[in-house]
Amino acid sequence: MTARVYLITNVLNGKQYVGSTKSSLEARWYHHCYAARRNPKMVLHRAMHAHGEENFKIELLAECTSRENAFELEDELIIGLKTHVSVGGYNVARGRRGGGGMFGKQHTIETRQLMSSVARGRKHSETSKQKMSVQRRGVVRGPYSTSKIIEQIDESGCTVATFRTLNEACSQFAGRGRSHIWECCVGRRKHARGFTWRFKI
Repeated sequence: MTARVYLITNVLNGKQYVGSTKSSLEARWYHHCYAARRNPKMVLHRAMHAHGEENFKIELLAECTSRENAFELEDELIIGLKTHVSVGGYNVARGRRGGGGMFGKQHTIETRQLMSSVARGRKHSETSKQKMSVQRRGVVRGPYSTSKIIEQIDESGCTVATFRTLNEACSQFAGRGRSHIWECCVGRRKHARGFTWRFKI
C-alpha cells in the first residue's frame, strides 16, 4: 500500500504543514479545503479559512511503500522543516507516532537532502530521486509539485483556454470559484462558472 507525505504552504507568510495520507493528494487537498470552509478546528484549517484557501499550495514530498514509513518521514520533516506550532508552523502534533519526535536521533542523509530541496524550492534530479528510492526507507518517488495544466471547456466541448495553475484559472473570476473549479477537475462537479474544467492529459 502506498502512502504519501505532503507539504502545505501559506504563500502569504511561508508557514507550513506536513502531513501524510493513503488517499490521493487531490482527495486529501479537497478534505482540507472542505474542513476549512465548514468546520475549521485545526490550526491549519483556521488559517486557510482566514487567509483564503487560494493562498495555500500543496506539494507531494514523497511516496512510501507503507504507512509506517510515511509516519517516520512525517515525524522527521515536522522537526526538520520547523512546521510545529511552537516554532511558527501549523502542525500541532510533533508526529503521527507521538513520543519525543527526533529527540536523541539524527535525520538520515536522504531526509536532509529532501529538506534542503524544499527549503530552496527546487526539484531533485531524476538520478538523485532514483538513489533516494533505493536508500530511503521505502520511498519510491519524490516529485515536489502537484501543479497541473487546467483546461476550460465550453458547452460545445471546445477548449477555450488553458491555465498553468488553479489560481491562474480563478483569476478571470476575481479569484472566486476556486473550490468549484477544483471539484470539476477531480470529477466531483460537472460545471463551474458556466464551463467544464479538467486537468490536461
